[in-house]
Amino acid sequence: MATAVGQALTQQLWTDLKRKATDIKTIDSMFSITKDPTAFFNKSLLLHTKLIALLAAVAWLLPILAVVTPATLSVTLQNVTTIQTLNVPDVNWNASAFMDVFGREGDFTLVSVQVKRAITISAYSVEILAITPLFPDYSYSLNFFGPSFRCQDVNAPGEQALFESIRPSNYNQTIQNVLNNNGTPFMDTWDFAMDLLYVGIIPFPSAYNSILLLTPDVNISCTLWNTSYDVIFDLSQGAQTIHESKVIPQEPYRYDDIDDDFTYGMVGSMGFEAVAGSMASILKGHIEVADSMWPHFGAGGSNADFTNNTGVWDPIYHTGLIFCPELGEHIVQINIDDPSSMPQTLTATMPRWMCRAGSLARAVEELSRNITYSLFTVPDVVEERPIHANIRSARNEYSYRSRYLLLSYGIGILFTISGIAIGGFAYHSNGYSASTSFSTILLTTRKNPNLDELSEGQCLGKQPLAEEIGRIKLRFGVLSPAGSSGVEIGHAGFGLMGDTRRLRKYEYLR
Repeated sequence: MATAVGQALTQQLWTDLKRKATDIKTIDSMFSITKDPTAFFNKSLLLHTKLIALLAAVAWLLPILAVVTPATLSVTLQNVTTIQTLNVPDVNWNASAFMDVFGREGDFTLVSVQVKRAITISAYSVEILAITPLFPDYSYSLNFFGPSFRCQDVNAPGEQALFESIRPSNYNQTIQNVLNNNGTPFMDTWDFAMDLLYVGIIPFPSAYNSILLLTPDVNISCTLWNTSYDVIFDLSQGAQTIHESKVIPQEPYRYDDIDDDFTYGMVGSMGFEAVAGSMASILKGHIEVADSMWPHFGAGGSNADFTNNTGVWDPIYHTGLIFCPELGEHIVQINIDDPSSMPQTLTATMPRWMCRAGSLARAVEELSRNITYSLFTVPDVVEERPIHANIRSARNEYSYRSRYLLLSYGIGILFTISGIAIGGFAYHSNGYSASTSFSTILLTTRKNPNLDELSEGQCLGKQPLAEEIGRIKLRFGVLSPAGSSGVEIGHAGFGLMGDTRRLRKYEYLR
């Protein structure tokens, strides 16, 4: 389109040159305007050859369509979700790999090494271990039954009856027996109450479906339940998030005993025992108060010694549970390098996520669920389960803004047609096809001695043009008779004002 307009401009250029005399500087601008945008700064060109300026402007602007065209195409990065069937890990709670036949009785009963490792990392890092992602970004919903602990104040309604219902038949302990004095806080009832900050008790030997936690503020009963989980595993760029849609305890987990050999009344007993035994191993023991250790909030300037009767630190100390208010509020830290600094409780100095649940009972429940979720990363206890997953991926979405495309091309075509019409009219007016080629310039500047005199000393045609030459006006027409210019009649070419007359269409020339 720009080429067509350029050709039209050429035809109009010769029409204007024949119609009136124009100074050489403006003629230069007329010939160069399609190649040199500075020609638009020639005031004479803009005032006296408006069509030339208009056609040149159109020729310059039409290539912008090449920019507008891709601009009408928008490319956006869209997150697209597709549904695909995936084989995802699902814990087989009755898998034999939960137990290690070469293990020994202890805090983790006979829990296998790989299960023990996953549980320990989850408990001590206060995190859920992430499964190996199958895609960079996907999610799926999973429903399953698994273990979790439910914790309440021992004096909560129904808690003592629940304790009785899950007690193995060959044991006769009650909560009252264990707590000694109907479940009131142990700091007020035990003979050595001032020596203890925390006690974790397993009331049923070798059975871990119940754990009692005693603190200065509250006594808590935690019970193992068979729980219905409805959760969403969301894995995005290597980060795993588990959204709990519904987590509903269904029934307490019971042990059946015959001569100390335990059989289990529900499917998944090995996995449940592994979780229960691991939780018991983490929670049982005690934290003593001693005079020789760190400062502790209490009467008589007592200090907290985080040790148990085996001489090693209790596992609970390595978890986020120690920062819950029931424990952390009773442990005071001071800056030994600055005796004048104010003491602060452990809860006040630690980040909230260490006990994000806000209380010891809720934190223990959360810990048990975190352990359950983390077991999905242990290959030996999981099996594949086909499930519909939402696979999220980013892809380019292309869309054309057709209105802008049609508008831009419509304007371009309109100006092109207008330019062609102007060029066609000029062609008809000229009666021949004109050009700006070297041969055209050569042939239209012959047989005029006045031009020869004008070019004296300027034969190189160097730029910028001398000002005195640039002001001289020329016209393309029929040169005057030889009497005035020495040129024969009937020869067309450029001449000075007064040396040429108007060239008529189809005029006979020699």
